[in-house]
Amino acid sequence: MAIAQDQFNYYRGDAYEGQIGTIEINRVPSGVAGAAIAFGRAVVRDPATGNILPWATDSDAWDLLGISVRSLTGNSVQTPQYGSVYPVTTAGYLPGQNLSYMTNGAIRVMCVDGALAGDVVSIVNTAGDNLGRFSTGDGVQIPFLRWKDDVTAGAIGWIELNGIFSASGV
Repeated sequence: MAIAQDQFNYYRGDAYEGQIGTIEINRVPSGVAGAAIAFGRAVVRDPATGNILPWATDSDAWDLLGISVRSLTGNSVQTPQYGSVYPVTTAGYLPGQNLSYMTNGAIRVMCVDGALAGDVVSIVNTAGDNLGRFSTGDGVQIPFLRWKDDVTAGAIGWIELNGIFSASGV
């Protein structure tokens, strides 16, 4: 006799960083990773090579190219380990891998300090584990991005991109 599965949320949490949030029309172009890039992080374009790079401490709002999308088409940097709410280790793209990034659509990202629906999204620009993640506090404010739901600090929330126009983008 088979054992019935009764734990459908096992190791899942609420969502994952970089998870596409809806099946509506999303714009998700691709490029080549010029460095290791975690899922669900702000990305920029390297003007010298055209490769995609992670958000840097000196990036500004005009550098934003998009948000790295969790992809099932390639290997991750490492297998995520799971805590009570969200993955606690970084998973993402390796240098030289093809990567996908969202410029239009709904995506799940970690909110470092918590937010209320409608709050302006900021990108963390201090060095460390949260560089390129999202918040409402310190960092680079992206005036045209808003949190779509209430989210507690360190949890996964939902933002919706309505087109990113970047000086370094396509």
